[in-house]
Amino acid sequence: MSSYDKLLRAATKPKAGAPKAKHIDPLIAASFARDGSLADVLRALAGRLREGSTVVFKSLIVLHTLIRNGGVDNVLSHLASEQGKINLRAVAQGGNWQGADAPRSLAAYAAYLDSRVGYYREMKHDAIRAADVSRTGGGSDSAHRLRTLSVEKGLLRAVGNAQKVCGRVLECSFFFDDLNDEMTITAFRMTLKDLLALYTAINEGMINILEHYFEMSKPDATKALDIYKRFTRHTEKVVAYLSAARKASHSLNVPIPNLKHAPISLAGALGEYLDDANFEENRREYRRNRRAAEGLEPDEQDKKAAEDAAKKKKITIKEPTAEEKVKPSASVARPASNNQALQDFFDSIETEQQSMFGPSPSSSAQFGAGAFQPAPAQMSFLGTQPTGQAFGMMPQQQMMTGMPAFGAQQLQPQATGFNPFLTQQQQPQQQQMMQPQITGFAQGGYLQPQMTGFNPFRASMSLSPQ
Repeated sequence: MSSYDKLLRAATKPKAGAPKAKHIDPLIAASFARDGSLADVLRALAGRLREGSTVVFKSLIVLHTLIRNGGVDNVLSHLASEQGKINLRAVAQGGNWQGADAPRSLAAYAAYLDSRVGYYREMKHDAIRAADVSRTGGGSDSAHRLRTLSVEKGLLRAVGNAQKVCGRVLECSFFFDDLNDEMTITAFRMTLKDLLALYTAINEGMINILEHYFEMSKPDATKALDIYKRFTRHTEKVVAYLSAARKASHSLNVPIPNLKHAPISLAGALGEYLDDANFEENRREYRRNRRAAEGLEPDEQDKKAAEDAAKKKKITIKEPTAEEKVKPSASVARPASNNQALQDFFDSIETEQQSMFGPSPSSSAQFGAGAFQPAPAQMSFLGTQPTGQAFGMMPQQQMMTGMPAFGAQQLQPQATGFNPFLTQQQQPQQQQMMQPQITGFAQGGYLQPQMTGFNPFRASMSLSPQ
């Protein structure tokens, strides 16, 4: 029996209480050695995982302590290799524990440590240790790696794998176990510190992804959107986890920050950009603008894409044939002027004159619902609407008919219900047929039904210049 085996047996005795520092410190020192001492420690530790639940729980605490306080690269690289592989997955799947009942979080704790080893096996890097600047010395090569990693070098894969580890950490709900147990508090404290460091690393990686989102190809942008949606869900769980841990902060002795929920609305905006039919054009334009802002020349890919787009948009002018000269096609017809467009608009609404201005009680409702549809929410140029919006509400807005807005005409109040839309050019008999009105405006800004069937828009076209 080696000396390390004796230390492990002493540190993982089947009795209450966390492993003592006098047993763990020599094991931590062995994790930095290059003479094979670490292999002896891990080999002895693998044998203790086949014991009772208390011994297994203490063995996991020892392993976690070696990863946090020992030579993390030596420990994780050895665990990731086939020679030093420890069957943590068997513990995560549960077992026939001897003695006392196993803690509720024992299987989740083993699954988290196994996922951390798997992350190192795939990425050759520990995201939690890299995020802990105080323990890495602030080196630029290891600290904040996800913040500086490029998309081409595996940013999306690194952040996605880190989120898998984060999901495993959040399953370690030690706050449901006995918080008076020293072993539970020890494991809870180390796991909480790991969660804070891991979430910091993922947050930096998420910032890095969003900074390059509009430069990504569509497959990469799709993955990035999935990563962001997962990030919002994890943020909600992290906030709840920290709230539960804050109740035991007096025992954990760990400063717990206050986190805010990630903006969920941003996912909708990112999704709209991704689903845009002009995705590639928007992407190339963004890349060109960014390179221009940085004072760089467009890359070859953008130049070629711009040339191809220019060729597609190039217009070829052909000499018209004799038949085309006699009968011009619709494609070369001269566009109508603004007055002609307004004339056509008035002709279209005049056909509905009887239903809009008839004597039926529902005429005003039909007028408001059919003739003047409100402009879409995204349209801010209200002056371009042929209808001019609700009458009397735009005192200084010029209308397309050439007549000033109705609110700017300084109309004198009429006791007889004078309609301001009718002009002095109307026939006297038409004015005599009008029914008295209290006001020329409806309560909501719409016209009241007229008995004459007169079209006020046609009158606006016939106004003489003042």
